[in-house]
Amino acid sequence: MTRPRALRGLISQAQPARYKGAFWVRGMEISASKSISFFGWWDQPRTILCWEDVKGRCLSWRKLRDTFHFTAEELRTLQPDKGEWIKRGALTLHDMGDMAVFPINPITDMHADLAEVWSMHWTPEQLGAMGVTFVHMKACGLTSKIMSHFGFSLRAWAQLGFEEPHARSMSEDESTLVFGMSSAEVCSVLGCRYIAPVCDGCREHLSTIPACL
Repeated sequence: MTRPRALRGLISQAQPARYKGAFWVRGMEISASKSISFFGWWDQPRTILCWEDVKGRCLSWRKLRDTFHFTAEELRTLQPDKGEWIKRGALTLHDMGDMAVFPINPITDMHADLAEVWSMHWTPEQLGAMGVTFVHMKACGLTSKIMSHFGFSLRAWAQLGFEEPHARSMSEDESTLVFGMSSAEVCSVLGCRYIAPVCDGCREHLSTIPACL
């Protein structure tokens, strides 16, 4: 059946899509080589990859990245809703760092516990890129003893949202265990980090504890 000219005009101006039954399904334009890799030689020409194609083949993020060589940005274009990726159940914590384009938080989105987070050996920068904060970790049961096992510096914890009120709540033994400093010293350092310009006395104090920064 020939579509009305007005409808054809609207379709041509729309986002990349593929006609499927009575519906137009949004998708992503792909190269000829990726089309052949994904759909095969006998299902050509295919220039549009749709989310339904991925779901229909039960393909995971890792499979799409490693076998079909789609970039993280391309996959986000294909399906920008991180909830859809999570809902399919094909993600693991090993994918989280690669999915920072969304990002997906391993604690609030994937419901990982602290043992699982620690086992991944993510850097503070990676955790921050995934949206993880000190408050998130604290809500999962983070204690001073567990903090010491992560081995992060005071600067790293501060980047994740550790602040003076958190330091004040720690006992002297806890502060020494985690940072190698008294609670008062930790508070002093945190205070100096957020005051500009840094006073001479604070600068001298900071210079004596470079390992914590």
